[in-house]
Amino acid sequence: MPALIPMRNTLGALFIGTVLSSIVYGVIWLQVYSNCSSHCSRDRWPLKSVVAFLMYTF
Repeated sequence: MPALIPMRNTLGALFIGTVLSSIVYGVIWLQVYSNCSSHCSRDRWPLKSVVAFLMYTF
């Protein structure tokens, strides 16, 4: 009995999308860490709280 949805194409696209989004997410966290370690002492608390809120909600 043939499958209604060809799973090879669907799962391959899902895998590629997951890998690419994980890489982008890691690069974003690396940028946040790099920025906070070098510039965080000069930032005011509203900016720090906005960055923290945005990063922990995504």
